[in-house]
Amino acid sequence: MSVTTSSGVAPAQPGCVQEAHDVDVFIGRQIKFARISRNMSQEKLGDRLGLTFQQIQKYERGTNRVSGGRLFQIAVIMQKPVEWFFPDEQIALDPGPDVVQQMLCMPYGLDVARAFPRLGPKDCATIAELTQRLATPAEAPIAPVNGAAPSGRRGARQHA
Repeated sequence: MSVTTSSGVAPAQPGCVQEAHDVDVFIGRQIKFARISRNMSQEKLGDRLGLTFQQIQKYERGTNRVSGGRLFQIAVIMQKPVEWFFPDEQIALDPGPDVVQQMLCMPYGLDVARAFPRLGPKDCATIAELTQRLATPAEAPIAPVNGAAPSGRRGARQHA
């Protein structure tokens, strides 16, 4: 006789870990990356799938596993092949955060990435130096950008 919970699902076996697997986390990151690159909100994706935005959040975090059928639906909506959502055999499953993907998933990250290639080299260097200044603690020296001389510390004023 099998035991089920009130939801009809068998409880986890003693000793079984109910944590996100690296592949689930990877797939979730890919879903988020695809969604953001299409300028789609979690709510809109959820509506297209008949789900709440909270469920989309759980998929993107790798908290809930995405079924094969659901992943197929997501792939169609995102216009990606299903295999795009899976890690390549050559890629380590959890190499840490991918800084490009991390940036594109941040507010304004995609806007910056789309505008950056239209800038000239001098403007790109200025933007790179500015972001380094803003992201560097005041007491840490700033690394030079493309061989330029270090520009001092954040908050330091340059006097002529």
